[in-house]
Amino acid sequence: MGIDKLFPCFPIPIEVHNFQKETHDLNVQLMNDIYYELENSGGVVASNVGGWHSESDLHTRFPSFQSLMNIINNALNQYCDKHGYESGLVCKRIWANLNRENEYNMPHHHGNNAMTGVYYPVKQVIGDLYEFNYSENVSLQLGTYDGEQGGCLTIQDPSYGLKTKLRKKKQYKAFTADHYHYYPVAGTLLLMPSYLVHSVLPFQGEGERVSISFSCDYGDY
Repeated sequence: MGIDKLFPCFPIPIEVHNFQKETHDLNVQLMNDIYYELENSGGVVASNVGGWHSESDLHTRFPSFQSLMNIINNALNQYCDKHGYESGLVCKRIWANLNRENEYNMPHHHGNNAMTGVYYPVKQVIGDLYEFNYSENVSLQLGTYDGEQGGCLTIQDPSYGLKTKLRKKKQYKAFTADHYHYYPVAGTLLLMPSYLVHSVLPFQGEGERVSISFSCDYGDY
């Protein structure tokens, strides 16, 4: 007997907005401001193991980060309208992350907020060169980690550990993947519910991996 209907119950919307070269000038300014902050601030320790995590108020000191916040807020409005959530979400905190070889971010979530996400102004930095890998093709990769330079965002299934009786095949599919991986593409913005546990795998590439993270909630800035 065949399947009459398959219901993908309890889906979790994770969006990737791909601006490609549209935000190139902003990306350059963001990177310049991040390195200015790096040179003038000791940063904080949060989920980062090694690496550098800035203060979470960059929008109050750099117009480039306020511009990025406006982009995020517009994406949040689209997200809420599309997926049936109340409007009014705004980006409240925004910070920069920088990881060098073997540095990473431990699994964590932002459960005291409604939404979180990451923006990639570059793929990586080698010496004084910003590497922009703009591409039309962006995707979340499910299941296994292919080892490409590390430093990818890893998002964990919220029911991880509860599906212990079902034996999975080695070839992961959407219903059997424990994790999704996202590899940095310059000019991309990823949005997800803040309760999702996520981490950044150790960076194994050359130079430095830079990203911008943020948390969002209802209400004013």
